[in-house]
Formats: sequence, structure tokens, C-alpha cells
Amino acid sequence: MQIKGHTFLVTGGLGGLGSDCSRMLCELGANVAVADVAPGDQGRAKLQEQFKDTKDANVDYYTLDVTDEAQAQAVVEAIIKRFGSIHGLVHCAGVALRRQWTTKLSDGVAAFRKTLDINVTGTYIMGAAVADAINARAPEERANAGSLWSTKEERGVIINFSSVAGHEPTARVVGYGPSKTAVLGLTRSFADFLAPSGIRVNSVSPGLIATPILGTHAGWYQKDLEANGGFPKAPAQPKHISMAVQQLIENEFINGEDVKITGGWRLVSTVFPGQEDPRASAPGIE
Repeated sequence: MQIKGHTFLVTGGLGGLGSDCSRMLCELGANVAVADVAPGDQGRAKLQEQFKDTKDANVDYYTLDVTDEAQAQAVVEAIIKRFGSIHGLVHCAGVALRRQWTTKLSDGVAAFRKTLDINVTGTYIMGAAVADAINARAPEERANAGSLWSTKEERGVIINFSSVAGHEPTARVVGYGPSKTAVLGLTRSFADFLAPSGIRVNSVSPGLIATPILGTHAGWYQKDLEANGGFPKAPAQPKHISMAVQQLIENEFINGEDVKITGGWRLVSTVFPGQEDPRASAPGIE
């Protein structure tokens, strides 16, 4: 799909990865709808700061809770009213809830429920809202074919965010990891369901990314990269993720796939000599 002149919604668009994807789309001539949980004025102020050096940015901000189906549909409708149509979704919104680990797994049930609601149900809600809006552009085709119809035209693209943790859940990601495994499943099932409608669905699975989420654990992660990484043995930059997102949008033959962006790093429960239990060596990884 051509990016220039088309409209894309980027959820989690004020975060490190979402912001970089939004800038990439804007620089390539897209209309960009940035959505995040920040209230309207606060979100618009942060968006303005992020795009202050970008000329002719055709971008707007929308407050959005991805777990709220009615709000998701309302935002998509507002985007269509603002830009005339919608062609794609880059769904960056997600959560990794941090806490100190104990041996008592039941302590994490409440956090697991919230993680599933945001990372999994939110992925379904946003994909459904955007896909339905794209499909609504073809009333004549729907009228002639009933509730199920098909087209040979590429009409939309959805990109979800999974994680290397979704491929290899370990002791440090006992809740977050399986939620991202579910995103991989949703991506493949949505791709199959929406293929007759000309809508492609793919996902990306980042490994370690140089964003503020690494926080005080950056040193620990670097040691982990040295032990379990391929090349390069360093966290990726956000631009390495947005480069993959661009390719997934533009290459019409990539569908139902996940792209790992890890530098060959594998997520394992590493025990470094002289260090504590791997479940506690990077507290808050969850």
C-alpha cells in the first residue's frame, strides 16, 4: 500500500515506538491520527512538541482507551470526518506492568487480567474498528454479496505489536509474554478473516529497544545481550522498528506474518555468576 496520501491511525502514538512510527508516516506524506491515553490538551501539546521540526505535518491527536469499544469506534469516526477516510492501523498501544516478583504466582492475577485487557482485547477492538471502517467504504460490493464479500483490491493494512517475549515467554514475563503470544494469534486469524476484503494484517516483535522503558535496568539488559545476543549486541533504536513497519505497509505480499526485530537476541532466564534468581535479577520485567 502506498503511504503518501493515505490515512493511518497510530495507537500509543505518544510513546517511543508510536511516536517514531507516526513521524515516519508523516514524513512519507500520510495523514496521521495519533491516539493515546493522555487528555486532549495534554496530548496535543506533547504531539506539537514531537512534530515541531516537521514541516507540513498533516497530523491530529485523539484521546483513546483501546479497551473501550465505543470510544474506539468514535475515534475512528472522528478520523474519517477529519481526513475523509482511513486506510490503516499501526497498533503500538500496550502495557508491561512492573512489580517485584515473589514465589506466590496468585499475587499477579489482577495485573494479568489488566494486561490481557489492554494487550489482547485492545488489539481485537482496534483491529475490528479500523477493519469495519475500511469495509464500510464498499457499500455496493456488500449489497451484492451479503454479509460476506470479497475484492481483489488492496484496501487496508493493520500492523500489530507483539514482542520477542510472545515467542519465548520466560520466568520474567509470565504475564506479559503470553499476552503477546495472543497478539501473534490474533494477527494470523485477522489476516485470514480479512484477506477476502483486501486488508492485510501483520505484526512486529521487537526485542530490546532503546526507549525509556529500559530505565534503570539498561545495564542488566546489556549484560543479557552479551550473553544471549547475536549481532549487534545492543538495543535497537525506534527507527529500526518504524523501518519494518514501513516495509509491512508498502509490500503487498507480506500478509499474516510476524517480523522479529531482535538482532538475534533470545529472551531466556539467564543466571549470571554470583547473581540472584533470574526472576528477581531484573525486577519489573513483567
